Amino acid sequence: MPRLKYVELYDLMPDRDPVTDAFVRSSYGVTELYSEALWQADIQGYRSMIRLFCQHHGRQSAVVAVRVRSARPDDLPFEMGHVDIPSWVGHLDAHARARLALNVVHEAVLRLAAVRGWDRPLLDGCYRHVMDNDLEYRWQSPWKASPGRRYEARATFRVPPDDDYGRVRLEVRRRGTDAAPHRSAEAIVSRFERTARTVQWASANQVTMTPYCGFTAGDHTGLVQASLHDGTWAFECRDDVSARQPAGEGINPLDGQDVKDPAIVVYLAEEAEPRVVSEESQRRPSAWGVSIVWMSSLYQPGGNSEFVDDGFGDDPEMGIQVGSAEPTSGWEDDSWLATEDVRRHPEWKAWLTEHLSRDDVLVLLQVDDKPRRKVVYSFSKKQQEHRFGLHLPVQEFLVTPERELIRQATCEVFAAVAAKLELPPPPPPVTTTFN
Repeated sequence: MPRLKYVELYDLMPDRDPVTDAFVRSSYGVTELYSEALWQADIQGYRSMIRLFCQHHGRQSAVVAVRVRSARPDDLPFEMGHVDIPSWVGHLDAHARARLALNVVHEAVLRLAAVRGWDRPLLDGCYRHVMDNDLEYRWQSPWKASPGRRYEARATFRVPPDDDYGRVRLEVRRRGTDAAPHRSAEAIVSRFERTARTVQWASANQVTMTPYCGFTAGDHTGLVQASLHDGTWAFECRDDVSARQPAGEGINPLDGQDVKDPAIVVYLAEEAEPRVVSEESQRRPSAWGVSIVWMSSLYQPGGNSEFVDDGFGDDPEMGIQVGSAEPTSGWEDDSWLATEDVRRHPEWKAWLTEHLSRDDVLVLLQVDDKPRRKVVYSFSKKQQEHRFGLHLPVQEFLVTPERELIRQATCEVFAAVAAKLELPPPPPPVTTTFN
């Protein structure tokens, strides 16, 4: 069984609702710390991740309601739950929001643990780990020696609860001493390990670092530099990125409600009528699931008038919105039916069973405004997971029925999985429906 190693709070519609946005952004350091301890706890589960979808409905409830899905995940690559955020959360300061996020995560995990049979003392240790670190995730890179090996430098990082950006400092010290290092001012950072790799000694007396490293070389910006002059380290810090603070309607920490430990009610979701009720379908590996991200307003699936943007971007590391998450009526039906066309086809079913019965593969379709189809791949060291995504141009939906198009794309991305993982090629693309 997979090792449970990550839990997160997730905003279905980033930047759409200020209260949800503020709450989720204050949670990042908390969930990183909790997940860090979760990995060490070595707990086995159906999936390696728990994702709690957050939404603010404008309610004035005195409690935070959390609904955890107790059924074994079928087509989902994660355990799932929902958090209903009351309006008063917008009146909390950043530290109070982070503390609330910790309590929500911990109570949800404990409720699921009661169903899955996980060891509560291990999970309580995860909670203590977060509190012991004052709700802030910190990480530091290895020391890097200067030419001549007289000095050494490193980058130190933290994730404050104020926003979803980390902060980084450059530290320098003489090698072979335990004295406190000389430290630069803080700069905004995006990817910790990428930024750590930019720490470079230009000479024996000068070291530089690029604080903000995005996904492309053109998205690397800022400069932190340390120079030794007359025995004194002088720092230059140019931060080219500004972090947007949570703001908007409903966000006013200054009028403050002092809610240190508000009530959290956690309950199990009532099982909806399953789309596939066979015992066989409940045992499907997560690699068989296909998640769908709708990133363009030019086409709404099934004619749905409400466009949902999950901020996925170009990298599967960023997150997903699941199009076939639960049995519902409406636009999700064509998406689900298309993937079922593939999974129930006799040849494809045999191929999936023999070659893709695994839980370390995440498959995703992203509908966006790109001009042509493109397969992207990444490997998550943290999750030990192969992640495949197919950019699907939205223009194709204007000329091809949705079910047919998603069925074609599903076969195409599985073919890419087979090629990358050196599996036998899959059967020809499916052209028929299962019903």
